[in-house]
Amino acid sequence: FFFFACCFVVKAMPVVAVSQRRAVTVAARTRAHTTPRSPLRSRTTACASVALQPASVISAACAHARRALLGAIDEKHRRIIVHLPIEANGNLCAPTVPLADIVFAGGMRQRFAEATQPIVADGLLEGVSDVSYHGVLESQADGMGVWSRRDDFTLVTHVGDQTFDVFLKLLRGEFGERVMRQDHAIVLVNPYFTKGDNVGQPWDVKLREAAREELDDAPWITAYAHLPFRTAGSSRLGTLYKPSHDRGWRLHAATESGWNAASFGEVSDESMWDEDPCAGWHTERMPDWSVVKQELVDALVL
Repeated sequence: FFFFACCFVVKAMPVVAVSQRRAVTVAARTRAHTTPRSPLRSRTTACASVALQPASVISAACAHARRALLGAIDEKHRRIIVHLPIEANGNLCAPTVPLADIVFAGGMRQRFAEATQPIVADGLLEGVSDVSYHGVLESQADGMGVWSRRDDFTLVTHVGDQTFDVFLKLLRGEFGERVMRQDHAIVLVNPYFTKGDNVGQPWDVKLREAAREELDDAPWITAYAHLPFRTAGSSRLGTLYKPSHDRGWRLHAATESGWNAASFGEVSDESMWDEDPCAGWHTERMPDWSVVKQELVDALVL
């Protein structure tokens, strides 16, 4: 396969010293989101040793995600989502704070080839036996890479509203019947779909019905998420974090070391993220980004 060369834009980010934090506990700030909700599952042995503080480097995030993913599969979950932090060149040693605003000139093709693919292959799936890479589904421009591990799981990257029709072909067995087995897990890494009604065109009635069935109504669980972000004007830096499938979503603000790394590339041995979250959500689906960002603004006093 031939891929576009890496091209990304770096924007300067102002340094903000966070000197004071409101005395807010997770319990007091926990919100119930309006997306489909399921109760938090009881803690299990498989996820008893999850890392409650977000990882500071991508390799550690991948290790945490791998443990969480395999734990969810062991507990018989068959529709699993994993959100990993990425770096423009797929550098596993890079910090998990966003060093720059990255623009992939080659679109999803380049994003997959130079960022997602190496982080999945060399990070998330590192040390997992009998894993095979099968290339991309149909168009390389969609960035939908596929891995599988024997009869255990099939992993697909970058499933979105506009690529659901291709993903549906996989679910319906057009690329192999193994995915249709009830004991076979489907794992999505860094998906960006929204809901079934946003798939295709308004006249694609059958496609939207299938999307609602496979996306909205299917029992998707998030095994792991580490999603660094900045608020408008780069005045706040945080990450939306979910350490395992049986834990809720947690919002962590960046430490001083995190700000230095994000602003100047000064990476230290200190944690990039606060140990204690400043907000939390006990929902299965990801909380709305506008709510998350507002929580970060409200939690920090400059």
